[in-house]
Amino acid sequence: MDKDKLKELLHPLFNKISNICLAAGSNREILKQEGLYKLSDEDLEERISHIIDVLGSIEENAKSLNKALGELYELLAKEATFQPPEP
Repeated sequence: MDKDKLKELLHPLFNKISNICLAAGSNREILKQEGLYKLSDEDLEERISHIIDVLGSIEENAKSLNKALGELYELLAKEATFQPPEP
């Protein structure tokens, strides 16, 4: 497999990993810095709703990444077992 094809296959996977890391890290920092116990019930409910949405996004990216890695594995396994004919 040539370098450009490999880059084309891996770029979206790294984007998904980056999305997962950014979503998890930014929300972790927000929760660390926010005094959740100080929030009103309404604000706390809004914050929890937002966290649920973010966790859903993380889950979606992780599932998509898992599927794409499985497909990449199959492709690479086929190439690894391919033996070109000798001249």
